[in-house]
This record gives sequence, structure tokens and C-alpha cells, in this order.
Amino acid sequence: MRWVVVPSSLLKLLLIPLTFWANWELFVPYLAPNASNPFSPLLFISHRISDSSPQDPRYQKGWLDLLFIAYYIIFWSFVRQTITVHLLKPLGKWFGLTKEAKIDRFAEQGYAAMYFAVMASWGLRIMSQLPTWWYQTEHFWIDYPHWEMIPELKTYYLMQSAYWCQQFIVMVLGLEKPRKDYHILVAHHAVTLYLIGGSYLTNMTVIGNAVYLSMDLPDIFLAVRIETQSEEYDR
Repeated sequence: MRWVVVPSSLLKLLLIPLTFWANWELFVPYLAPNASNPFSPLLFISHRISDSSPQDPRYQKGWLDLLFIAYYIIFWSFVRQTITVHLLKPLGKWFGLTKEAKIDRFAEQGYAAMYFAVMASWGLRIMSQLPTWWYQTEHFWIDYPHWEMIPELKTYYLMQSAYWCQQFIVMVLGLEKPRKDYHILVAHHAVTLYLIGGSYLTNMTVIGNAVYLSMDLPDIFLAVRIETQSEEYDR
């Protein structure tokens, strides 16, 4: 399972379905014009509601979402390892960190800050398209259950799911050196996945967007603070 933390191996795994998808798109339409691409569910969200407008499509949940999550678990592994190994660890050394544990901690928290900044910005953009914009909480329950999702909300939710699955897998398999709070983190990730899965299955994605945003925004500053502490205590 060491491929989970080796960027070059992860890139190869990402390229395999992408290559099959591209070849299908290029050649199969000449042979079977109406055949759907079986590799699309790995790369793109599925289960579009057939009677929704092509100009304003809506999506629902379904089993093919699991394929999307599986592919993007690999994607997040690649992104995480590439950024931490090739960018943040060298940056930590450039800042003068010498202890390996401190360098690892600096890289982990730097990546966390980057992830939460991106996802908080994306979550904010999605909320601006929903009736719940800036926590108009009465819309959490108006017309509930919210069976239908705008494409960006569904993509966002599944990408968040894939990220937390990836974090949980790396931790449980012991692919990184365990920290002192290892068991607390495992429990935290397990509860997070339970809440993500439960909210998705019970059509609470509109509420989930607000919860994600409420957590991701402060987590940016928490990660930055922990990262700067790593640098301070190493001097």
C-alpha cells in the first residue's frame, strides 16, 4: 500500500481511467454513436435528473457516486503527497526547520491550510447560489427533503467526502508516523465520515454546505497557527 504515499505511482493510477475515457470519447462514437462512456462516472458526477433543464441541470444521489469518490481518493492522495513532498517539506527546511518530525508537521498543516482555504472559498461560492446564502437557516428546512442538487453542490460534497476518506485511509493503514493524538484523530475522522455520509443519504446537503463552510473557514487559521508553532519551537 505504499503507492498511496508515492506521487509517481498515484499519477499513473489517475492516468489509467483518464486514458480509457479519452480513447472512448475519441473512437467509440464512430462505432456506436449512442453508447455512453463507462469511465465517465469515475471522472464526473452521475445521476442527472432526466427531466431537469439542460441549461440548469439537477442531480440526485446514486450508487455511481461511489466510483467518483474512489477516483478522487486517489486524486487527493496525489495532490497531498505532491504538495507536501515537493513543496512544503523543502519550504520547511528553507525556513530553518531541522527535526524531521517538525518538518512533517509543518508540511501537514501547510497542506491543511491550503485545502481548507480552497474548499472554504468554493463552499462560499456554492452557498451564494443557494437560498441559504449567508446562513439564512430557515431555508435549511423549507421544501425539505432536498432531493435535487445543483451540479456544483454535488461535486463539492463528493470531493469533500473523497478528501476525508483519503485522510482516514492514510491514518488507519499507518502510512505515516502516528502522532500522540492518533486515536483522537482516528475517532474524529470516523465521526466526520459518518456525518458526511449520513447528511448525503438523508438529503441534507444544503445544511452540509453551511456546516462545511463553518468548519473550513476557522480551520484555515488553526492550521496556520499550528504550522507557525512548528517553526517557532524548532528554533
